[in-house]
Amino acid sequence: MASSISRRSLAGTAGATLAVPAAASDFGNPDRPSEGAVNASPQALSDPGPQAPTIARQFPFAFSPPATDIGGMPPFWSSFNIAHRRIQDGGGARQVTQEGFLLSSAITGVNMRLAAGGIRELHWHPAAEWAYMTTGRCRITVMDTKGRAYVQDVGIGDLWYFPAGTPPSLQGPGPDGSEFLIAFADGSQPEYNTLLLSDWLAHASPEILATNCGVPADTFREIPLSDLWIFQGTEPSPLAADQAAVRAGSTPPEPFAFSLAVRPPLKETRSGSLRLADSSIFKASNTIAATLETIRPRGVGVVPRASGHYVQNTGDTDLVFVTIFRTAEYQKVSLIDWLKRTAGAGRTASQHGSRHPRAAGVRRSGRRAAIADGRRPRGASDQCMSAPRLPLIHRIAGAPYRLPQLSPGKGDRDGRHHSHHPPQGTTADADGSGRERHR
Repeated sequence: MASSISRRSLAGTAGATLAVPAAASDFGNPDRPSEGAVNASPQALSDPGPQAPTIARQFPFAFSPPATDIGGMPPFWSSFNIAHRRIQDGGGARQVTQEGFLLSSAITGVNMRLAAGGIRELHWHPAAEWAYMTTGRCRITVMDTKGRAYVQDVGIGDLWYFPAGTPPSLQGPGPDGSEFLIAFADGSQPEYNTLLLSDWLAHASPEILATNCGVPADTFREIPLSDLWIFQGTEPSPLAADQAAVRAGSTPPEPFAFSLAVRPPLKETRSGSLRLADSSIFKASNTIAATLETIRPRGVGVVPRASGHYVQNTGDTDLVFVTIFRTAEYQKVSLIDWLKRTAGAGRTASQHGSRHPRAAGVRRSGRRAAIADGRRPRGASDQCMSAPRLPLIHRIAGAPYRLPQLSPGKGDRDGRHHSHHPPQGTTADADGSGRERHR
């Protein structure tokens, strides 16, 4: 008799004892213990221990994951709000590196603020530097490996890209200075450990510097003995004057700045839009590609990433965010096109859940309602979600993947399975492995 008692009947019995909602047994994996708040008793959901409401609000699904979650989940996002902020006269910055965000092995994120006149001194990075302007304007100056200088002012929605090893400097013009997001193409590249001009000069003898620069040694007797990093300067000269001052050595063939916000959308639907900047149009940016995405209220879209997930706008204003990839070229594969252009895949995907023996008795209307509510019926696979109802979902350059129950030769009409190579990491998942993971 004991062997004839199914897990489902045990779940029903437990529900009667622990006051689990009657429908709870319909959600989750029937071959594993029930998970999620929908399957838990009020006492199991209670948290009598120490509380940190402010932090809990920042990470709501870490504290109360959905019923579809199984086992543990490493932190897949972080926040500048919990990062230490270094402040000096002229500006400051805070960073998120792999040291504190283990998944981010390919990208380091930095949020920097420069006051009006504030200067981020001349420096060198071992990794390429990409940036997106969020506030004010910024005067960028950089010299390429052939000695050609580039000076430009960038504003909100603009990008810049400095290849690894090129020496840049930044300044915030008045009246509001600037604020921007920086991404280094290396998860272990800290903002605070760069080679600075002041640090280099402090470790070279005045005599050598005098010989190199052709000036008296006394010129260098009062140089700072520690790095400046960010310091307060004066309002920069007019842009035309600075550009003329460096024009004698010619200019780089490709600009190091790019206006992303004014680009026509690569894709636009009633739910939102996507603008692109990769090496096909921003020629200088040969290790980082990025998109600027807008999701309108209650719209659902997908952040381009090598593993399946979605982002939903639950507010009443537009959600605008930037996604960053450590790759030269952005590529995507639409889920709709993927299924339509694979013979039989649409039928296999849509029917897979109903053929599953444990899916019997789960009504179609109930399954849709559960999925819309963020839950998945017990026994229903990922493939039971009808693809045409998710028009914005797409895979970004994934590895070849065969849908369940598809035999060889049932790909495109020519018998081949087409896919792109994966990008190597985003700000959310920067492991650089290029591997797709499927549940």
